[in-house]
Amino acid sequence: MMQKNIKKLYYSISEVSQITSLKKYILRYWETEFPELSPAKNRGGNRIYELEDIKTIFLIKKLLYQDKYTIEGAKQKLQAILKSKGDSQLHLSFEDLRRADALAEVKKKLRQLNDFLDRKTPAPPAEGGGSKSGAAQRKRVFDANASLFPDLQFSEGENREEPSD
Repeated sequence: MMQKNIKKLYYSISEVSQITSLKKYILRYWETEFPELSPAKNRGGNRIYELEDIKTIFLIKKLLYQDKYTIEGAKQKLQAILKSKGDSQLHLSFEDLRRADALAEVKKKLRQLNDFLDRKTPAPPAEGGGSKSGAAQRKRVFDANASLFPDLQFSEGENREEPSD
């Protein structure tokens, strides 16, 4: 039996907050900064976001958090993208945008974890076994999981020193 893909016409700010992993106050703030983002309001005065609004939010999030634009720079870039209508980001499906956003979040968390591991002192070696440096252990774990994130590269970095005793 074929499963029907039912899409909602409107989403509440809570749903959009959950979908985009952004706090509600950030969404409200972006509405004041980006004229392209102006969700309608229902009779009760609550914001109702359409799918195009959510796509715009994902694009703004990418410009600010991944591409590191300032608010002003992101405004200019967003206006240029919408004028040209040539950006593939706007033509992606909702699920593709969610996947891309989730992947970016996972990469960010992995980098944070790697930075955290770099700051930790290595545990004493286990009895009867040779010790491996923290960098060597991370490289082994990274290599075992490299197929999950093919565009990430393991880098020991010149300024990453293993603590010496």
